[in-house]
Amino acid sequence: MISEAPVFYLRAFRSSSTVLLLLFLSFIAAPRSSASPAENSIPTQLPGRDALLVGTDWYPEQWPEARWETDLQMMEAAHLQVVRIAEFSWSRMEPAEGRFDFDWLDHAIRLAEKHHIMVVLGTPTAAPPAWLTQKYPETLRMEPTGQRVAHGNRAHGSVTSVRYREFCARIAAEMAKRYGHDKNVVGWQIDNEYGYAQISYDEESRRHFQDWLKAKYKTLDALNEHWTTSYWSQTYDNWSEIPIPVGENNPGLMLDWKRFVTDAWAAYQQGQIDAIRAVSDPHQFITGNFMGYDFDGIDHHVITRPLTFVSWDESQRWRLHRQYFV
Repeated sequence: MISEAPVFYLRAFRSSSTVLLLLFLSFIAAPRSSASPAENSIPTQLPGRDALLVGTDWYPEQWPEARWETDLQMMEAAHLQVVRIAEFSWSRMEPAEGRFDFDWLDHAIRLAEKHHIMVVLGTPTAAPPAWLTQKYPETLRMEPTGQRVAHGNRAHGSVTSVRYREFCARIAAEMAKRYGHDKNVVGWQIDNEYGYAQISYDEESRRHFQDWLKAKYKTLDALNEHWTTSYWSQTYDNWSEIPIPVGENNPGLMLDWKRFVTDAWAAYQQGQIDAIRAVSDPHQFITGNFMGYDFDGIDHHVITRPLTFVSWDESQRWRLHRQYFV
């Protein structure tokens, strides 16, 4: 069931002369009957604020601190009530492996509180820092062509990399230790826009996929029968022979690959949820921002089950139809 109280965020990208606003809508789901007592105590909205809330993305790490007060004054004057921050600031929070710096984030949260603006913290795992990807190149995602993506964009981490998941859980845990009981931090967003980069096509992913198939089918005979691999001589005699499908392939293989991709993203997300929940106030919500079905490589119903509610990022459609907004 969907609550009657949505939250609107205005995503703001500032330049020296323009402010571009992108809109996305979060519908707050009511607590599920199967949830634990602690989870059932999570309010459908925010304490005392069960109404239409308007907020913005804010990237204080990209601006001089002298500018922050002005930003927040403008937000307060515009009656914005929520900011989401930190989802792309991993290199600022962990500038070197194992060395954490949250002083700047403390300052940003306290300034937001001063201006009566609540904070949603994003885990920064959609943009790993250069020290991580250079020291541990296996954490970089591989394209279907077999080429590793280069550092310098976003979504270049591999969600099937065990090492990368460990680093992601660690930064989420360190953030939660510091802000899991902060009175002005009302919730968390895991990563950012799951699925737009899909998944890595490297050997580690292939091994995980083969293990996933073993767990599902138990025997190769069962897999071969289910996929009808006798067609076009596709029969497999060893689990290690099973490829990652690229382009058109056996329909059973392609369908199971999609299911594996969903489970891989769900496990990646769950590692961060567990890290946060272990040390945070259960009243802090946990969400993820999705693009509707613009990214159809994952099963959204599976991915969203452990979240307090689901957020919907409308920015792509906004770009396509910006003539109606300007």
